[in-house]
Amino acid sequence: MDDVKTGKVCWFDPRAGYGFISQDNRERDLFVHFSDIVMAEEGAFRTLKKGQDIVYRIGKNNKGQDKAIDVQDKADYEKSQA
Repeated sequence: MDDVKTGKVCWFDPRAGYGFISQDNRERDLFVHFSDIVMAEEGAFRTLKKGQDIVYRIGKNNKGQDKAIDVQDKADYEKSQA
């Protein structure tokens, strides 16, 4: 992934399918939708846990606001890059 950022999950509601992540190098939290989560196991339920270390890229929603995309567990990402 180009422009990979790191952060932590602030909260994620699996029933609603969205939440927010805190960015390691930025001030404000970013919205994340379940459709932007990449799971290591194909077909796995897309969810995040509070405090989980993640990697992501920044994209835009339909209103032009920043959101997290290609969100992945940091350890899974690092394994895939080895």
